[in-house]
Amino acid sequence: MRLGQVGRFVVVAAVVSLLLGVSAQAAGAASTKEYSDSDCEVVQSVDIDSSSGSGYYGATARKASAAFGDAAGDIEDGTLKSALQTLSRVFGAVGRERTVIGASKRLAKAPKSYPKALETWVGAVSSCQGKVLHSTTSTTEADDE
Repeated sequence: MRLGQVGRFVVVAAVVSLLLGVSAQAAGAASTKEYSDSDCEVVQSVDIDSSSGSGYYGATARKASAAFGDAAGDIEDGTLKSALQTLSRVFGAVGRERTVIGASKRLAKAPKSYPKALETWVGAVSSCQGKVLHSTTSTTEADDE
């Protein structure tokens, strides 16, 4: 029985990895959308604490859910906001699982909007990556006095 569970996990993980890989490649290739500076600031500030060591299930998934949910509240772009809300819900569901197998099964049953949300998120990260979003006020003064 245990060997059967491992086999199922491998199959589920392979399918999910394939789906995520295809979505990430598509997002990287199609990240032509420009986001506002405030949206990019939010995107760049999303930080998921993975120090619990549980991978992306359990406590780490719950932290990811909270991070995406908090970020969604500050996003202006409707598509990106919807994507972050979807990611928050999916990671919230995965976070309730206590095993890798349970998390994989839950992720495999994620709504059809999950791959699109992931694609939108990766595209936003890619689009905002080159933006410098901090104050450009200089802290040095000219010594020409």
